[in-house]
Amino acid sequence: MVSKILKKTAFDKNPMSTKGCRGIRQRHRRNCSVIKAAAAASSIVLTRIGSKGFKIIQKTQTRDGEPESELSRERRPLPPLTSPEKRTVFLDLDETLVHSVTGRPPKRFDFVVRPMIRGKVMTFYVVKRPGVDEFLEKLGNKYEVVVFTAGLREYATLVLDRLDRKRVISHRLFRDTCTEVNGRFVKDLAIQGRDLSRLVIVDDNPNAYSFQPENAIPILPFVDDVADRELRRVLEFFEDEDARCCDDIRDAVRRFVGDDESITSLDDDDDGLEVALELEEMMDAKCKLPVLMVSSKAREIMSRREFHQFGIPILGFRTRMVVMFCLFLLLLHVMCFRTESVHTFF
Repeated sequence: MVSKILKKTAFDKNPMSTKGCRGIRQRHRRNCSVIKAAAAASSIVLTRIGSKGFKIIQKTQTRDGEPESELSRERRPLPPLTSPEKRTVFLDLDETLVHSVTGRPPKRFDFVVRPMIRGKVMTFYVVKRPGVDEFLEKLGNKYEVVVFTAGLREYATLVLDRLDRKRVISHRLFRDTCTEVNGRFVKDLAIQGRDLSRLVIVDDNPNAYSFQPENAIPILPFVDDVADRELRRVLEFFEDEDARCCDDIRDAVRRFVGDDESITSLDDDDDGLEVALELEEMMDAKCKLPVLMVSSKAREIMSRREFHQFGIPILGFRTRMVVMFCLFLLLLHVMCFRTESVHTFF
């Protein structure tokens, strides 16, 4: 018969009293409160995804000092108007107020920004549209100015910091506020907490205001034209008393736009940053990968860069055929002329 000898532990010799158990529970409760306070002050928050995992969401500090996650920041309307009598103007950024390029520096640019995008520092050379400083200053005196761009926050924030020196822009909205529809970023004005009868959007891309086209003033895209006067043309509308005093500003927009609805942009200017990133990746991966799956827009720009440095124009099929036929006729004429010259000599 085998018997087991069980040694008495210190707990068996000295059973814990009720008072000791109560002390442990109090210490545990204090530790839990400390952990919760540390989690509230941290820069991340966890949100449940389905039933098997969590997603880390970055938290920012609001003006009141309370933490705010990206989930609550998205789709949140703008704060109430400080001056209820003012009307709101939403302005696009790229190709409307400025134009930026990456890669080789252009001949003329106003300032440079270097945002960190996808873990890589990128250099953008920014050209301000003629009259943009005067436009923003005069607009800020009479309207609430909101810049609504489909560009990335990292890039657009640096550009606006340099552009808005007098701080006339009340709010900034970025790509995370847009609504993606079939790969396009649409700026939905109905969810911004403003009356649609008291707001206007100025944008060069018709896709951006496709939800509220009656509130839009189209503008020609800007690249580097020093004689551009589009902002002065648009400023005439906002300085008109009819635009600031009518019951529904959409009526004034309809009268001002008139036949200018033909102003369209074939390219989606807000994709410019994405194209620049793809071009950088193409340059980095050149001669490393046999096939690169990139967008047709990036391929088109890449092909233009490759041919431009050698000065060789890209000709269509019909144009090449005409040129070859002309060269053939010229060669035939020269050969016939030389044959007649030889017969005459003999």
